[in-house]
Parts: sequence; C-alpha cells; structure tokens
Amino acid sequence: MLRSKFFAAVGLVLALSFGSGCVTTSTFTKSGLPSKQFVVGSGFVIEYYASSDGTALWVEGNTNRILKTESLRKDDMVTYDVEDFRDLIEEKLGISIKDAVLTLYFVPED
Repeated sequence: MLRSKFFAAVGLVLALSFGSGCVTTSTFTKSGLPSKQFVVGSGFVIEYYASSDGTALWVEGNTNRILKTESLRKDDMVTYDVEDFRDLIEEKLGISIKDAVLTLYFVPED
C-alpha cells in the first residue's frame, strides 16, 4: 500500500512537471542556422531595420553557408546586396549568382 502511494505521488509530480512546463523552441537548427521563425527577408537586395538589439545573418540557402553576420542595435538599418558578395558566392561557394537563394535572419538578444 505504501509503495503504491509512493509511485502515485511520483507519477503526479512528473505529470505536473511536464504539463505545466513552458514549451520552448530552439533558436538554432541542427545545421547551426537560426530557426525559420527568425527569417525577416529574402532576395538579392535586402534592407532591414532591427526591431531590437540582436544579430543579423545573411545566408545562402543552397549551401546553408552564412555570408555575413552583424550585431545590430534597435532601429539600426542594414542593406545586403548580392553584388557585394558575387565573388564569394560564385568562386568560394561554387554556385551561379542567379541560382543563389539568399535569406536574412534576425535573432534578437534575450
């Protein structure tokens, strides 16, 4: 009897622990890139105003390579233009500029 009460109490504590915990999502994927929830733009020319302090990451999607990272303060404006990265994309990553898939992520500070 005492043993069954013990296991019932342990089960109740575990159930409450799992049921009342908050759900968290990971900031980064297994590949090291930010989760899709942090995408703020895509294209060959991107202009972005930071909504808070954080980090901007411009990523080429075919290779999942980060082209540039930049720390931003709230209301900072950045512009990314594919032409500024032509050599990197074509020579280092080995893909045609017209085939590049460019995405901007912004990960706010906690």
